[in-house]
Amino acid sequence: MNTLKVWIQTPQETLFFEDIQEARLPGTDGIVGILPNHAPMIIGLKAGIVHLSRRDSYSIHPGIASITKEGCLIITEQYETLIRT
Repeated sequence: MNTLKVWIQTPQETLFFEDIQEARLPGTDGIVGILPNHAPMIIGLKAGIVHLSRRDSYSIHPGIASITKEGCLIITEQYETLIRT
């Protein structure tokens, strides 16, 4: 099965996750689901919750996400860990 790589980048640090099956992001136009081999795009993010494969959740400030077939880079000013397994 294909997987994603996900980065959450803030001015202070970078979180990196491998082997993610899906990511759900709080896009400015609604929730965006990201699966492996997703079409490349850049989206605006509003403050909300990022869910990674139904196991890890993070609260983020507004930002942007760059999505490619291999993964997703989330750039935000700040995040907070809600659930980490």
